[in-house]
Amino acid sequence: MSNREYLNEEKYRNTTRVLRIVSLLMIILGLTGFIGCGIMLFGDFVSFEKSGLVGFAWILCMAVFGFGLVLYFTSRQRDISAYMIQQQMPVLKETVKELTPLAGEVAKDLAPVASEVAKDLAPAAGEVAKEIAKGVKEGLKDE
Repeated sequence: MSNREYLNEEKYRNTTRVLRIVSLLMIILGLTGFIGCGIMLFGDFVSFEKSGLVGFAWILCMAVFGFGLVLYFTSRQRDISAYMIQQQMPVLKETVKELTPLAGEVAKDLAPVASEVAKDLAPAAGEVAKEIAKGVKEGLKDE
């Protein structure tokens, strides 16, 4: 195994496990701190001099909670994607079933047009091929 292997399932599972643990700890810590600081701040349990510090801690705890949520949803991204695909698969299958006959009909309708276009372009393609052959012959004579 090289160190630059990106699709290592064991490494993915270990990283996901660590991310989930860290994110859950951040969510619990942030929510507890947010509630505690909110009670202290709005319940008049701190003096006016310390209210700025408690207010800053209150905002910081909310940020920790929010970042923990982002990390948690990032660690669950594979599960969320699998769920979304499972929800969309029946609709996609039905769409393919509906569009397959339509594609066949369109191909049938376009076949005569494509044949006419090919007939019209055949002489021009022949002229282009003749000119290319002349150029190749002249290039060989010059050598």
